[in-house]
Amino acid sequence: MLREKTTPTITLAELYESQNHLMDALLIYKYLKKENPSEEIKEKIDKLENKIFSEIESQYLSVIQKVFTPEERKFFQILPHTQFLEFKKIVEQDKYRDIISDELEKEEK
Repeated sequence: MLREKTTPTITLAELYESQNHLMDALLIYKYLKKENPSEEIKEKIDKLENKIFSEIESQYLSVIQKVFTPEERKFFQILPHTQFLEFKKIVEQDKYRDIISDELEKEEK
């Protein structure tokens, strides 16, 4: 079955966030920030990153918790295990190829 390309919107990101699909929401917010760098979107990204990297503390593998401080995990963007699995699934499905490739290119610079 062919899937049409989904148009990223704030509403879609908020829907994913409300369903606890945090990586989907974060990728969409980052894409939208590139298109429209508003303070509202920046705040949504910051809030979501804090939730992913700080509030979900118990979901890190124990070895990660022993080796890295919470600040280091956020700085190096080490995802909690469940969020990593979600991100891996997104990549494998090639769901947001354009968004992910843009983010990776930006990080390489």
